[in-house]
Amino acid sequence: MKTTKTRAAICIVTLVLTVIGSAAGQNRSNWGISVGSVSNKFTGDDPSSLSEYRFSIYTSYQVGALYEYAISSDVYPTSTPSYKQTGGTLWRENDAFDPNDEDSEKLIKTAKLKLHYLSIPVYFKVISDNTKWQYSVGLVYEYLIHHHGKNIQTQQDIQLSNYIHSYNLSASVSLGYRFHIKQQHFTIDLIYAQGLVNITQDLSQNNNNELPRLKTTSAETRFTWLLPHKNLQP
Repeated sequence: MKTTKTRAAICIVTLVLTVIGSAAGQNRSNWGISVGSVSNKFTGDDPSSLSEYRFSIYTSYQVGALYEYAISSDVYPTSTPSYKQTGGTLWRENDAFDPNDEDSEKLIKTAKLKLHYLSIPVYFKVISDNTKWQYSVGLVYEYLIHHHGKNIQTQQDIQLSNYIHSYNLSASVSLGYRFHIKQQHFTIDLIYAQGLVNITQDLSQNNNNELPRLKTTSAETRFTWLLPHKNLQP
């Protein structure tokens, strides 16, 4: 299963890089490389479970590439394929909580998750009149290439393939600043993404009730170096 996912991810990356490479020489196109952080938090998809679960923030990283093409002087369809790691810790209300006992905990950790995605966002980017600011809105498709879960109570691994879908889909908005140092052009973006789908599978198969229904919410930063070539747009 893992080998199949890895091969599929390699094919997708190869296709994306081929498109980027072939398009880089066209007029009005930019491409670049990026690094950034990802602060992810799960949210409950089932309202009835919100009183039972809490979700802590997990901070990780992303690395990737950028390709954008100007359809006008200030509008760019943009893609930023990247490798992204997300995750989080799940807390559940302690059924044995005793408010009169100082050592009794109201919430207990139940599971830790790490999800590794190949992320393929597609945005529409608008550049401000002074070319310093950029605003983007779009969709992010993420393909799960690796995962790890652990039941904190039992210290046993969770077979996440039984619970987690192989994909995620989010809506995203961002605000960025464009600047240059000498002849090099850079951007810094702040990104908010909200999951649109439930990433966990049918919980009727989850007899141990290890995972609730989950969606992802993330706040990201991305630093991009626009690689210089003769058609580079400032």
